[in-house]
Amino acid sequence: MKGYHRRLIAETAMYRVKQLFGCQLSLRDYDAQFAEAMAIICALNKM
Repeated sequence: MKGYHRRLIAETAMYRVKQLFGCQLSLRDYDAQFAEAMAIICALNKM
């Protein structure tokens, strides 16, 4: 059971991101996807 709480928080955060910003990244390159995901997370943190 150790780590379950952390996993639940991560899954809840990903649910929020997908509901607000859509469920797919639009860019194909891995580095660009990483930057897009970080931009989304920063926007979510400001909300």
